[in-house]
Amino acid sequence: MHLTINLDDPAALKKTFTEVAQTREVSLEVASELGFQVEYLEPSLSKPGHVHIPAWRHALINMDHPLLRQGLAIIDTPGLNALGSEPELTLSLLPDAQALVFVLSADSGVTASDFAIWNSHVKEIAQRRGAALYAVLNKIDLLWDDDEEPEEADESVNRLARLTAKQLHLSPDNVLPLSAKQGLKARMHNNPELLARSRLETLEGALARSVVNAKEAALKTTLVRELTDMVEASRQAVLAQRVRLEAEERVQASGHRDAEHELVLLTRAAQQEQVSYNKRLVFLQQSRKLLEQQLPRLVSTLAATRLEAHFVRAREQVASNRMGMGVPNAVTGFFQGVRTDLGLFRQEVETTQLLVQKLYERYSMETGAAAPPVPRMDASRYLRELEDLEVQAGPYKNRLGNLLTSQQKVFDRFFETIAREAALVHERARMDGERWSKQSLAPLIQQALESRKRLEAQMAKLEKLRAMGGNRTDKSGGGLTEQREALREQQTLLEDILGRIKDPALA
Repeated sequence: MHLTINLDDPAALKKTFTEVAQTREVSLEVASELGFQVEYLEPSLSKPGHVHIPAWRHALINMDHPLLRQGLAIIDTPGLNALGSEPELTLSLLPDAQALVFVLSADSGVTASDFAIWNSHVKEIAQRRGAALYAVLNKIDLLWDDDEEPEEADESVNRLARLTAKQLHLSPDNVLPLSAKQGLKARMHNNPELLARSRLETLEGALARSVVNAKEAALKTTLVRELTDMVEASRQAVLAQRVRLEAEERVQASGHRDAEHELVLLTRAAQQEQVSYNKRLVFLQQSRKLLEQQLPRLVSTLAATRLEAHFVRAREQVASNRMGMGVPNAVTGFFQGVRTDLGLFRQEVETTQLLVQKLYERYSMETGAAAPPVPRMDASRYLRELEDLEVQAGPYKNRLGNLLTSQQKVFDRFFETIAREAALVHERARMDGERWSKQSLAPLIQQALESRKRLEAQMAKLEKLRAMGGNRTDKSGGGLTEQREALREQQTLLEDILGRIKDPALA
C-alpha cells in the first residue's frame, strides 16, 4: 500500500499517520501464533479473549528533513512488545544503530514495564555496541499549566528529567524532555517560541552529534591503521633519503667538489640503488606468490557453502524434533558450527601473519633496508561479534523451546534473521581477511616505488654531469641543499598528515 504524505496539509498528514497507527483485534491464540507476547498487548473491550495487534508490520516513510538528507535513518518500533515479537529488531536493526532513543511518557515517568524492556534489551544492546543512548520524556506539554509561569513549568520538567536519569543510570545530558506534538505544531505554523519550548531541536542536535561521532569512529577503525602504515613507510623513506643527501654534502664539503669526483660518487650510488631496487622487485615477486598460495586456505574456512551447511543442519534438527528441545539444540549447534569456522579462520590468519612477519624480516636482511611496520589483523573480533549475536538470540531460543507447529512463521523469521546476521559476520571476516592478505605487502611496495624514484633522480643527475663534461666550476652543492630542503618539507608534511590521521580534531 502506498500513501502520499503532504507536509503542507496538516489534516492530510494526520490522516496518513492515523492509517499507519491502525490496529486489529485477534484472539489470544492468533496473537501468540504470530509471535506476540500477549501479556504486553492491549485487551479488546468489545471482544473478550481478544487483543489489539498492529495492522502494519512495518511502514517506510520518506520525507524531507536536513538530518534525513545527511543520511540519518530512524526506526520507530511499534511499542514494547515489538522487541519480543520481531527478531529483526533485537538481532539486526537495534545492534547496528548508532543511537537508541527510549521514549517515555512524561505524565507517567518510568513504569515497571519500561524498566523491564530497558534492562532486558535496550541498555544491554547499547553497552555492547557502544551506541549513544537517550531517554526521551515525551508529552511534557501535559505538565504545562496556564496558571503557572513557563519557568516554573520548565523547572518541573527538569526535575523529572533528573529523576529519570537517576532511575535509568544515565547522564542527565542523555535524558531529553520533549513535546513532539507541540514541536510539530510549531514547525507547521512557523512558531519559533513554541519550537524552543518543545525542545525538539535539542533532540535533533543530539541525534546529529551521535551520527557524526559514530561515523568518525567507524572511519578511524577501518582506515586509520592502513593509512598510518602507508604514511609512516613514506616518512621513513624520505628520512633515509635525507640521510644520504647529507652524506653527499659532507663529502663535497671536504674539498672534493669537482664534477668528475661527483660523477664517480653518483655512478656508484646509482649502481647500488639499482641493485637494491632489483632485489626488492625479486623479493616482492617471490613473496606475492607465497601469499597467493596461502590465500585460498585463509578464505576457504569461511566459504558460503560451510555456512549453508550449518543452516540446513539446524533446520533439519528442528523439523525432526518440533515438540522437544529441537529449537534450542539447533540454534546452539548452528552457533557452534559458525564459531568453529571463525576459529579456523583465526588460525589461518595467525599462520599468514607469521608468514608476513618472516617475509618482512627477510626483506630487511636481503635488501639492507629497514622494514616498515607489519600490517596486522585482529581475527578475534569476529568471534566476539558472533558471541554478541548469540547472547542476543538467547531469549528467543529459550522462548521458542516449546515451539508449536502453528508458530512456524515465528521460527522462520527468527532463524532467517540469525542466518542473515551470521552471514554478515562470515562475509565481513572473509572480505577483511582477503583484503588484508593482499595489502600486507603494500608498505614494501611503497618502499620499492620510493627506491625507483631515487634511482630515476640519480640517473637524471648523472646525465646532467656527463653533459657538462670536465667543467669543474659546477656549483652542485647548492642543488644538494635544495633537494635536502625539499625532503625536509616532505618529511614535515608527512608527520603533519600522521598527526591529523590519528587525531581528526586537528584536521
